[in-house]
Amino acid sequence: MAAAYIDYIPILQQLIQHWTEAETELGRAMILDDGTTLDGIRDLHETLASANADVLAKENQRQGAIQARDHARSEALPTGRQARFSILGTIPHAEEARQLPKQLPPFTSVVPKQLVALQDIQEVWTAVNALPTGKYPALHLPLVVRVSLDGTEREVTLAQFQGMVASLGQGGEAVKQAEISLTVAQKGRKEVVLRAQAVLKKYHALIRGLFPATSKIAQSVP
Repeated sequence: MAAAYIDYIPILQQLIQHWTEAETELGRAMILDDGTTLDGIRDLHETLASANADVLAKENQRQGAIQARDHARSEALPTGRQARFSILGTIPHAEEARQLPKQLPPFTSVVPKQLVALQDIQEVWTAVNALPTGKYPALHLPLVVRVSLDGTEREVTLAQFQGMVASLGQGGEAVKQAEISLTVAQKGRKEVVLRAQAVLKKYHALIRGLFPATSKIAQSVP
């Protein structure tokens, strides 16, 4: 299990306040052994705040992409399923019907697998629409599928279904890219957090060297 993220922004705020009080007590500026000063901590705080804001923005973008993808999926899958039923119901013995996928992946399946089945249906639907009029008495051309979407019964054409399939493909890719961007942002924030952890460790050591353990400054290190 991944370790829980600890928000170091308020910790650095506490460090800035504590560092200021320690310098006031000493009557001089303090510098860590790596050259970090109080201004450096202020810069680190701003950098972490910016990195954290970037992570939050990327997470919001990911959630938005997921919602858009799932909306596209909630239209494309039911329509594809109903188109399959329509073709099987009107021309069950035709060659086109035999080219249909045996079943559609469930809603929770990955988008690439869903797209394969939906694109197969799209190709069969295209072939069905190209059949000679009257070849199959039960088939009315062009094929229009009646399907319930968002609680409303709608008639969907092949062109509209093609748009649904394209939207699902774009939605899946958008989620993928959003997840990559989020991972990069999280990595960037983690690097800043590691810098903050290192500074805190050095600061603890410096305070121990400058103040007795019984002092208020030593006992209040963040």
